[in-house]
Amino acid sequence: MMILEQKSIERLNSLLKLPATGFEQDWDIELSDHRRIDEFVDVYSNYHDLSSSDKRALMALIISSCEDAINDNLLCDDLWKKVGNILTQDRELHLDLIDYWSHQSSSDACFQISKYLHVV
Repeated sequence: MMILEQKSIERLNSLLKLPATGFEQDWDIELSDHRRIDEFVDVYSNYHDLSSSDKRALMALIISSCEDAINDNLLCDDLWKKVGNILTQDRELHLDLIDYWSHQSSSDACFQISKYLHVV
């Protein structure tokens, strides 16, 4: 998995008022929240002061939140279209993230979101 920069994690914790403790091992997975995907996408799309590092961290949070939504059968097509459009637009920035979440083999755990990412 890609390494997220601590300064971006701290910035997003503050910006999004995430319930981070500072002891998260897998920040994006531990703080994912499928109820806030639309909000996360809105910040990604409209908050123009995000650095590339901030965008990578935020997209990691979005993808993890989408995985949770899929697992709970709650990801709507319209919301995924927004996420997919961002991933397509900023594909180069998120290649390692796309690769991680779309990777599947018989020996690895399969992510439900991988089928969505194969079309990005």
